[in-house]
Amino acid sequence: LARRRRIAAINISLCFPGLDEGARRRLLRANLHATVMGVFELARGWLAPSSALPRTRYEGLEEVAATLARGQGVFLLSSHFTPNEFSARLLAEQLGPKVRVVVRRNNSACLEAELERARRRVFGPSLEKKDVRGLIRALHKGELVVTSGDQDFSYNHAFVPFFGIPAATLLG
Repeated sequence: LARRRRIAAINISLCFPGLDEGARRRLLRANLHATVMGVFELARGWLAPSSALPRTRYEGLEEVAATLARGQGVFLLSSHFTPNEFSARLLAEQLGPKVRVVVRRNNSACLEAELERARRRVFGPSLEKKDVRGLIRALHKGELVVTSGDQDFSYNHAFVPFFGIPAATLLG
């Protein structure tokens, strides 16, 4: 986490120059705490038995369920937040196990195999983020595909002001 800690500290100091050093440290600590909790939420989403999941109230799923019942695919787009796969798990519990998640493959083939194995416990096979054909095939088969706006700024991005600081954002 050293690299993430350093980047978060720089971003906090740039975005909140009016905060004193103690306040920035507390904000950094809270950010890192949330990141670690996100890892635990990810594992909980993959591994927890259904009975251990929180009771959740859903609004608006009737239209998604009706669309799926007609054999049409549904593409749900979310922002990229740490509990996304946990949220997808809760969605799968409501709508069925055919939820497909779009993911960025890990650079380690060994780690990727374990991540995919964990995901398949609760989802259908995941889709690689650049596999547009696979995504379209899943939608044509009437599946529910959930994706988050990726944060890979190595291509197709622009710098725009964020808290008055030029920051990379995806053009899409």
